[in-house]
Amino acid sequence: MELREIFEKSWYPLFSAILGFVIGISLVILLGINPLKVMAILIISLSSRMALSEIAVAFPACLFCALSFLLTFRSGIFNFGTPGQYVLGALCSTIFGILFDYHPLINIPLALLSGFLGGALWALPAAFLKWRRNINEVITTLLLSFTAPIFGIYIVKLPGIKDPTRVNIIASLPVNESAKLPSLMPGVGVNSSLLLALIAAILVYILLWKTRIGVRIRATGLNPMAARYHGIDTDRVMFMTFLLSGGLAGLGGACYILGTAHAYYARTFIGLSGYGLSGIVAA
Repeated sequence: MELREIFEKSWYPLFSAILGFVIGISLVILLGINPLKVMAILIISLSSRMALSEIAVAFPACLFCALSFLLTFRSGIFNFGTPGQYVLGALCSTIFGILFDYHPLINIPLALLSGFLGGALWALPAAFLKWRRNINEVITTLLLSFTAPIFGIYIVKLPGIKDPTRVNIIASLPVNESAKLPSLMPGVGVNSSLLLALIAAILVYILLWKTRIGVRIRATGLNPMAARYHGIDTDRVMFMTFLLSGGLAGLGGACYILGTAHAYYARTFIGLSGYGLSGIVAA
């Protein structure tokens, strides 16, 4: 019985992975590219120490954004504003890291908190409109995602934030050393945001599957009417989950700035590209 349960639980993810692989290879063949060469490039990239370190650098921001989307998905909401919330988290943590220079034990947590709050605040309009007017969150979050990079450009151009030495690109001043995340592997860029992302994943799992709040979130997502019948305030659950989701995406942006980029480069956040969208795909 145990083996049967394991098989039933693993069958659909395994089938999805195989199907995705087959579709990907089929598209490569249709484009006239040798699939063996593509697979060779993939294998070589995974066997390189430098390539693995690059994956480790990109992983935290992507994981935070995936957790952000997953959390709202479990409550019955589609938060496609993750890219925009990611941008605001990066922007807010950059501003804090530039303007404040406390001891690292104080500055780093506060810079991360500013990123969390930035992402949550960018999710607030969509959450409020969903809560009060039941306006489709897909539309509002997508609109906010497209406007976030433009807002970022405006803020970065302000005096005291923009780097005057960079003429051809829009970039902020670098954050203070006291706001930078400690490195785990000097020389390859892997920093403590990797540990923060893994801890966040564990905490989200505990929240969803081991707490009463998680039961309410999942019940709201599975059947809102039944959840309301059992006394769950589904509107409040969705609203708070929305804000928490935005905060997680904002943390992803903060980790990218404080751990990797150390400054806000506007071109990095243009459009829906980057870790915000990658996180949605990963989720």
